[in-house]
Amino acid sequence: QGNIRTIVTKKTLYKDKSGEKFIVGVIRDITERKHVEQELRDKDYLLAGVALATNILLTEKDLESAINQALELLCSAASVDRVYVVKINESDTAKFTCNLCYERARDITKDARDKSNIFSPCRYPVTSRWYETLSSGHLIKGAVQDFPDSERRVLESQDIKSILAVPISLEGQFWGFVGYDDCKTDRTWKGID
Repeated sequence: QGNIRTIVTKKTLYKDKSGEKFIVGVIRDITERKHVEQELRDKDYLLAGVALATNILLTEKDLESAINQALELLCSAASVDRVYVVKINESDTAKFTCNLCYERARDITKDARDKSNIFSPCRYPVTSRWYETLSSGHLIKGAVQDFPDSERRVLESQDIKSILAVPISLEGQFWGFVGYDDCKTDRTWKGID
C-alpha cells in the first residue's frame, strides 16, 4: 500500500542432512512501537521546554524578555513555525477584536513573516466561532484546509497550513489565546500538543 514499515528480523543458517544450506527467520513489524517511542521522546522534549519556559517566567525580572524567551522555547519544543499570544478585546457592539501581544517565529520565509503582520498592534475582528469556542475553554485546532472559507482565507494568507489555538484565562475570565502555527504541513495535533 506504499506505507513504510520498520521491521526486526532474526535469521539462522541451517544445514540439512544432505549438506543443503537454508535460512529460517522471523520478521516482526515494530512500526507501532517506533511511533510510540517517538511520541514519548516528543512528549519529553515538549515537557522539558514547558518546564524551562515556566522557570524563566517565574524567575526573570524583565517580563517582556521572559515572555519572549518562553515563546522561543515553546516554538522549538512544539516544533512549530510560529507561536504568539493574542489578547481578545470585548466591545459593546458584540463584535470582538484581537491584538497581537507577543510573537516568535522560526525557519519561515521572509514572505511568510511579512504576511504574519496581520496580527500587528492594530485591532482585527475575531469570528464568533473562535470567540465562543475559546472563551468556553476549548481549543481550536486542525488543518487550515478544513476550516470555514472566511477563516481559511485569513489563515492561508499567512501561509498557515495547520493551527492550534489554546485559550488563556486570567482570574477565571477569558483573556485571549496562545497560537501555534505549522506553516509547512497539514499537521494532526495530538493530545500532548
